[in-house]
Amino acid sequence: MANGGSDDLTGAQLALARGDAASAVRLARSEWRRRPFADVADVLGRALHAAGRDAEALPYARRAAGLGPRNASYAYHLAAVSLAVGDHAGARAALRLVRELNPYFSPTDGPTAARALSALEARR
Repeated sequence: MANGGSDDLTGAQLALARGDAASAVRLARSEWRRRPFADVADVLGRALHAAGRDAEALPYARRAAGLGPRNASYAYHLAAVSLAVGDHAGARAALRLVRELNPYFSPTDGPTAARALSALEARR
């Protein structure tokens, strides 16, 4: 609760950090009903992905990447979900966008994104 309002987005992010995907999905869905914005779509997509519900996660990951400003993190999350559903072309495109926007967006995920893109491009 912040300034009299509810903040399930932060709760969802904390649940993800704890590895509690079910709570993250519940909280992110609650926030999505109130605030269907890119940051919420990203967290909801990540939560669904963490819960192993990749087909459900994909539309939210796409929304996050398409609704908000061009964001390397959103593109990376879209790539992860795309890979999980077997959409290698979509993952490749999202990872190229990561490289274009900011390959150093995260000290851990940046190198992972670069390796994933290299692996996908080697498969062509």
